[in-house]
Amino acid sequence: MKKFLFVLSLLLIAISFYSCQNDEDLQNTLNLEYSSVSLDSDPLIANLKNLNDSLLQSKDSIDESRSISGFFKNLKQLAVIYADIKGAIEGAKLGFKWGKGHGLLSSLAGSAVFAAVMSAMYSAMAAITNSSSNMEQVNINFDQERVELAYVNSVLRQDLVSNELERCSKVKINIPQKNCKDYEAGIHHNITLRLILNEGDLYNYNLEDALSYTELQTLHSREYMNSYKTAYTNPEVFSLSYEVENPSKEDKVIQLFLDAYKDYVDNLDDVNDLINNYISIIEKDTNITDEEKSAVYSALSTAAFSSNYWYQKHSRNNE
Repeated sequence: MKKFLFVLSLLLIAISFYSCQNDEDLQNTLNLEYSSVSLDSDPLIANLKNLNDSLLQSKDSIDESRSISGFFKNLKQLAVIYADIKGAIEGAKLGFKWGKGHGLLSSLAGSAVFAAVMSAMYSAMAAITNSSSNMEQVNINFDQERVELAYVNSVLRQDLVSNELERCSKVKINIPQKNCKDYEAGIHHNITLRLILNEGDLYNYNLEDALSYTELQTLHSREYMNSYKTAYTNPEVFSLSYEVENPSKEDKVIQLFLDAYKDYVDNLDDVNDLINNYISIIEKDTNITDEEKSAVYSALSTAAFSSNYWYQKHSRNNE
């Protein structure tokens, strides 16, 4: 009898555990579905969808003599710019996630660092993978320390920043002054990319010369290093889509932006126009968090400066 009761007890425990596990799995599924539905009904997302529709409709009434560059309709070129933007949003999110998980209060301030570093690395790899006509087949070293050193050069050398701003004088985006670090993410992305691609001298600074202890911790965290390594084998990096399981609000914003970029942009003025329209709507939204806004603005800045960089490279190679 005792043996029977013991076996019965084990059976009841197993059934209880299985039931709880099923309940947990069901709740997780419901949470994912609710998250997706709630994002689609979010006022910011709804307003951006309406913006995309209105921009596409406006193109039908625009003077056909306007400047249209085939560069922005070349899918291989777009894949490279998309990689820049995706790298920026993924880098910023990773910095936030790691910083919050380790109780670092400065995670917001450092997000632009990871946006610039990861977007530059994504960009160079995407250019080579897509065999872009803008890319010379050179021996490029993607070692993480070298990429980080290139970023440090971009931060410490004001001459590089001044030159980049002059080169990208057509960038006219209205990111608020309070988000100046996010604006700078695009500048540092371009400079870092140039140095990765051997377009300038790489000075041998110490990382500590430009990066805080918190930033160094994040860059050398297991999470970041794993993300860096897996990027090489992730086909999503080099595609014209941005698919994310259980997307966050900033993911959804960038997904909509990329959709609009592909269909609306014909020249560099359109890039500015699209970004500034997005900024205007985002600034009016009262529910987006500072972290979400910072990640999005880092990606939008990268979109502006990346577009200028690759367009100019394309123009020089086709003179």
